[in-house]
Amino acid sequence: MLAYAGGGQNRWPAAHVSDVAPLYRLAIEHAKPGAIWHAVDEEGIPMRAIAETLGQRLGLLVTSLTPDAVAAHFGWFTYFATADLLQPAR
Repeated sequence: MLAYAGGGQNRWPAAHVSDVAPLYRLAIEHAKPGAIWHAVDEEGIPMRAIAETLGQRLGLLVTSLTPDAVAAHFGWFTYFATADLLQPAR
């Protein structure tokens, strides 16, 4: 089963692997020590859309979790599964 927290509106930035892989190869080959690289194409994809797409492709059930069930389902990944990665850290 795939799940998302609440309404699943928390967003994750994304980019296609065929775009990211060449960028990181170039960064590894040419970046100065200490440089930071972060490849993002989309402004933000809601977690619900990510879970639903994976569910469709893998033939798995997708469900919304109540706040009480989130930590039990995601465990150590709870912070990432519920964070809106396009919002400043609090």
